[in-house]
Amino acid sequence: MLTPLDACLAELASTPVAISDVVLNVDRGQYDPEEGVFAPGVRASQTNGGTIIADAFLAAYDAYAGSSGLEPRSADNLVVTLQNGGGIRQNAGPVLPVGGNPGDPITQLDTLNVLPFLNTVVAVQDLSAEDFAASLQTACESRGGGGFMQASGVSYTCDYTGDTVMLRDVAIDTGDDGAVTLVDADGTVDTSVGPVDVVTNSFTASGGDGYEAFGAADSVTLRADDDSQVLYERAFREYLEGFPPGEDGVPVISADDPAYANELGDGRITLIDP
Repeated sequence: MLTPLDACLAELASTPVAISDVVLNVDRGQYDPEEGVFAPGVRASQTNGGTIIADAFLAAYDAYAGSSGLEPRSADNLVVTLQNGGGIRQNAGPVLPVGGNPGDPITQLDTLNVLPFLNTVVAVQDLSAEDFAASLQTACESRGGGGFMQASGVSYTCDYTGDTVMLRDVAIDTGDDGAVTLVDADGTVDTSVGPVDVVTNSFTASGGDGYEAFGAADSVTLRADDDSQVLYERAFREYLEGFPPGEDGVPVISADDPAYANELGDGRITLIDP
């Protein structure tokens, strides 16, 4: 029984999806009670590993919206990605490439180890500005837990300096190199913005990790042209395969890529600590 399983795992481990010239942080982000701070990790801060997975979901929406009966992203159809940190696992270790050596491959076994669940990519539809802001508030309050969200197509700030956590400075990419402000610097929600569609995994789309507004909304599972459901690992793998090829034909994530060069990502999630 083990022989074919071992052979399958060996094949997955020898199949490079991409070469990464930058180390991608997919660690949990543990809290250090002595220092009173969180280590960088997908449950505690933006990381480049969480960012690239969130970006993969938005790319999957762009690729499969048509075959899923969905409208393209635009200023009139606001679409963002939120991926819960708890759905990003450390079975391959805390970083990609495994071992932390820039220039090493990320294999298909690695993508399966990082995103191991049978989660599909789901578009949660027509959230009001209030419900979307409440969902990001949940993300801020979930820091350190599985419900903290990595993001694409949206930037947001969590302010921890007051008596309660404040969400502010929420801006949504309109798909035309512009952005619309949904929550201002004072935490006021612009109720005229929206509706907003959220691309996420099927666990959070069904209300998991406290995202009740997602579970109450209508949703559509992304489907490919052959009507197969798009698993979240597939979305990540296909995104990696879309990077420019290197000399050997394997896609390469450049160390100069501004979205992923920094371990803490590109600043789309800001955390203000006391």
